[in-house]
Amino acid sequence: ILFEDERVVVVNKPAGMVAHPSGSAFVWSIIALARMQWKDAEMDLCHRLDRDTSGVMVLTKDKAANKLVKDAFKAGRVHKRYEAICKGSIDWESQECRAKIGVRGEEIRVQQGVREDGAEAFTKVTVLERKETLTRVSCQIGTGRTHQIRVHLEHLGYPILGDRLYGVKPEVFLHTLQHGQDAWTRERTGAPRHALHCAEMRFPHPDGIERSVMAPVPEDMERWWAKPECLPHDARVD
Repeated sequence: ILFEDERVVVVNKPAGMVAHPSGSAFVWSIIALARMQWKDAEMDLCHRLDRDTSGVMVLTKDKAANKLVKDAFKAGRVHKRYEAICKGSIDWESQECRAKIGVRGEEIRVQQGVREDGAEAFTKVTVLERKETLTRVSCQIGTGRTHQIRVHLEHLGYPILGDRLYGVKPEVFLHTLQHGQDAWTRERTGAPRHALHCAEMRFPHPDGIERSVMAPVPEDMERWWAKPECLPHDARVD
């Protein structure tokens, strides 16, 4: 728990945990745990993070608060900053990507892509540090499209380290569905999960103030950056 008062809870979601259950197999979701923790509150999510994305998540304890914060997300009044590790050494300092996003419509139903008929999407990417085969970036998003940062970084030519859906061949994702995360997958993606973390969220609190909450970059991402030699070599230079 990063922040809590009588109306709002902000948590640091660990990688590997789903925000909302998508079947009986996912009991230990963020929202299920929250409803167990705060049994007398009307707990609900204000937004979601992908299963393997870590970081700041905002929940509310009553319906009026939930509507207010969700409306702020929809209206683009929430400041969201992520950190990611990308494959490749980016040769520019900062870039704004405004490529529209929609369903890619190919072999994998959940996969998104850049499409002329897609929804408007805006991501500002700023380089933080570079290594020979990796780049650490900060991403500020003005919209909240599905897989937006992952799609835009792939579109820019620097997919996220460890991503099983973007920047790799379709068989990588299909293999993971059938066999789970294994050594074969890690060799082709470069890491056990995609290296994306929601580091900061600034949102209007239901009581009229603006609340800013930050979450430190998790240990696994820090380790991959500090010692990239621990990662599968072939995937880092693909």
